[in-house]
Amino acid sequence: MSEQQKPLVYMSTESELKHAAVTSAMERVGISVDVNGTKVASGVDEQPMTMDETYQGAMNRHRALRALGNTADYYVTIESGMAQPHHTAGTYGCNVIIIEPTGGEPQVGFAIDVEFPQAVLDMVPSQYSDYGTWAKQVHGATEKDPYPYFTDGHVTRRKTIEDAVFNTVIRLMNTQPK
Repeated sequence: MSEQQKPLVYMSTESELKHAAVTSAMERVGISVDVNGTKVASGVDEQPMTMDETYQGAMNRHRALRALGNTADYYVTIESGMAQPHHTAGTYGCNVIIIEPTGGEPQVGFAIDVEFPQAVLDMVPSQYSDYGTWAKQVHGATEKDPYPYFTDGHVTRRKTIEDAVFNTVIRLMNTQPK
């Protein structure tokens, strides 16, 4: 008896961190997947500094991903950036998630997560192209994940992305015909 083939998720990134976050989020809803991807241009700065810029980068990446013509069960784009929510003085990490099932409508999700310290914010893009690069160069991180360095190890970027993907895929599953 042959093993059933897993659904394929094709992503607009080669980031292992984002691939792992999507794999975990899909497993949390009961879908075991294989993930593949290719890097496509966002058309925005390496480190988007507003929710609007992050959203635009996600939309650009997703259009470029779909234009490649690769076959998959789900097409996923994650654009990470920064946001300054209204009525706050702080700047927070944010993610825009796009999950599109083959033959279905895309579901777009938004997530705001951890507040960044001003001392870290002051270094990007003046000294480092993005916050992940800062974490690698300043702290020797193996992944582009600055979150553990200003949350005393309590929060990771992978977990915040996984949660954002999970919330988006749950909504997607509830909008699909049964």
